[in-house]
Amino acid sequence: MELSAEFKRIMTVGLLLKSLSKLDGHSSKLLQVFGKKGGAQGRKIKRILIPVTKIDNIDVKRECILKALSVYLNKEPNKMVKEHLDSNVDNGQAEMEMVLWCTYSQRRCRA
Repeated sequence: MELSAEFKRIMTVGLLLKSLSKLDGHSSKLLQVFGKKGGAQGRKIKRILIPVTKIDNIDVKRECILKALSVYLNKEPNKMVKEHLDSNVDNGQAEMEMVLWCTYSQRRCRA
């Protein structure tokens, strides 16, 4: 939080907004690179990217690209992107602090 506030103070734009806009700008190239990856890693990346073809939602696309990038970099996707279905932000706070890149969004859980 402190880093984000300092970034906004210096750059007059939010860190998350700037980061996500840059990710969006590179997403088509990243998808091309991921598509060329072979082997077990390539198969895992392809499974991660399935929702991108089925759901037209920028948040889903970003999440899938970040997870695929972590696999491409030989990292565990769950250490890169976390999803919380809980409506209480405090429940995931400690867990989010252990993640390299974390965005928090609330998704409604359908019963």
